[in-house]
Amino acid sequence: MRTDVDLYRSNLVDHHESQELFRLLLKALSRPGMVLSLPDWVAARTIPALTPIISLVSHDVPFSLVGSTIDGLDEALARATAGRLVPVAEAGFVAVLTGGPSEMAHVRVGTPERPDHGCQVGVQLQGQLIVTPFASGAPSDSAVASITFRGPGVAESTSIGYAANIDEVEHLGSILSTRRSAPPCGFDMWLFDPHGRVVGVPRTSHVDFHAEITVKGES
Repeated sequence: MRTDVDLYRSNLVDHHESQELFRLLLKALSRPGMVLSLPDWVAARTIPALTPIISLVSHDVPFSLVGSTIDGLDEALARATAGRLVPVAEAGFVAVLTGGPSEMAHVRVGTPERPDHGCQVGVQLQGQLIVTPFASGAPSDSAVASITFRGPGVAESTSIGYAANIDEVEHLGSILSTRRSAPPCGFDMWLFDPHGRVVGVPRTSHVDFHAEITVKGES
């Protein structure tokens, strides 16, 4: 069982680790729909969706957790980052660990004058992000959906796949539906899977989530 000290140490990153994660997160937002991989140490030490918080939150920056099931995680993150734990509506950074659609209705989207005040959201997925929709490498007992990106950073369009059980696929669809189309306002999002893969979903992207779900192995 993890102690408070263990939680603190596992979410504490040094300058070099922070810079490495910052560059990767920035690349993910600049190339929407590109499946990237986190360094191996991230998933070994913490929950991948906490990456934006542990690498970008600093002194007194407001952050929030949604759906945490680990006692003391919020206090450990506050100590490790020197950030300030606040309700979702006040947060500059939010990590959605479970659930999320109802809480994300309150995420900050900035204003036309200050769109940079929009939130940065990390979402933890339970399924698997795959480079090609309906790829043969997806688990045989999974439902598979595709996500298509258009807009800045994408030449015409690009699509990726997501393999999970039907409930998890529908959950991701619900998460993506919380994005409000009101440029330049909105929030940036990263999707993280348990294998350390990450995809950026910037506020400027148009995203189509294909509701038709194909269960692999069905005829």
